[in-house]
Amino acid sequence: MKSFIAVTAVLVGGVAYAQPIQGPLEAQNSLAEITANGTQATARSNISAAASGATIAITGNGGTTPNKFLAVGSGDLYINNSADSGHILTLTDAGTLTVPADMQSAGFALTNLMNYTTIPTIASGFGTSPSISNANGTAAFVLTVGSSPNDTGTITMPAAAHGWACDAQDESTVNSTVFMTREVGNSTTSVTFDQFNSSGVVQNWAAGDLLVIKCTAF
Repeated sequence: MKSFIAVTAVLVGGVAYAQPIQGPLEAQNSLAEITANGTQATARSNISAAASGATIAITGNGGTTPNKFLAVGSGDLYINNSADSGHILTLTDAGTLTVPADMQSAGFALTNLMNYTTIPTIASGFGTSPSISNANGTAAFVLTVGSSPNDTGTITMPAAAHGWACDAQDESTVNSTVFMTREVGNSTTSVTFDQFNSSGVVQNWAAGDLLVIKCTAF
């Protein structure tokens, strides 16, 4: 059975501080509900035996998902969704911030996702048995050209809104024959590269060349 202790929450500098009316809270795990009303707020502590840490329920306005929950558990700080059924933000004591969906800010506002955690795969080309390694999702990865190399190759990417803009650098060979690798085509799910000589004519890669590739979705 849950018990309730009335508390008052006073706003100091815009921050609501919950103060018990009937003495200190003795339970280790508690839920405090705070509803803003002008310059003051009232709160009620719902003391539960559940080992879920301490939670503050913040009731807001709006027709949908008006509430949020501020919680501490297992050493982490959480902001939970309106139903208190999932974390929409997690902050560890070491300062690691995790959110399960897209992030936007005034300095980093994006219409579409830039990068994905999915590791790209080789669809065709780049010689016999090429491989991708050391991938940081789609942001950057290393492609090793296989044996019997040709002059073109296509990589399969996760679905972007419009396409992919990629750069590739051959860190193994730079000469008049193996001079430049560049993107020559893309779709929402693929990127194609060709290798050119110093005259701008397609020419085969050298076997075992390491291509460092960076990609951004648009």
